[in-house]
Amino acid sequence: GVYAFDLDGKQLWHASVGTDTKYWGVGPSPILYKDFVIVNASTESQSIVALNKATGKQVWTAKGVIESWNTPVLVKTPAGATELAVGSEPLMMGFDPDTGKELWRAKTYSWYVCPSLAVHEGILYGLQHTICVAVKSGGRGDVTVSHVQWKKNFGAVVASPLFHDGHLFWAWNGTANCVNVKDG
Repeated sequence: GVYAFDLDGKQLWHASVGTDTKYWGVGPSPILYKDFVIVNASTESQSIVALNKATGKQVWTAKGVIESWNTPVLVKTPAGATELAVGSEPLMMGFDPDTGKELWRAKTYSWYVCPSLAVHEGILYGLQHTICVAVKSGGRGDVTVSHVQWKKNFGAVVASPLFHDGHLFWAWNGTANCVNVKDG
């Protein structure tokens, strides 16, 4: 579940986001957005859940997030809107963070997803086992053809990429990796 405490350690609230458990447990961090605490509850309920940060009451749930151990990210689209994105088997998905409505999905992955997405100027960069991919935010529906900028056959199981100065960086299996974000 999700717990909120004050700075003196007093529990303010507790909320369940599901009851399932899988493999090695839960790993994503919650994020804050406006008055929400947003949690990737893929392991517990195959969903993303938004809770009211003051009360812990559920505000919305977005279903269909499976085999996902990464922390959701917020991205400003090229049009200036804010979207919530996450990697999920076999998709990268975008949601409206105010309502939980799925906005878009791109078929990008082939297995479970642990690395969190990196974001820069409306582009989401993801890793998964043997995949490195760039997807433009701001689409609607299936954006596999229209918004996947590039996809390469290398990646990482757990390491999340870091964007810096036009490049993605990550370390995996004793190797430091650097990719030009323009073409992968």
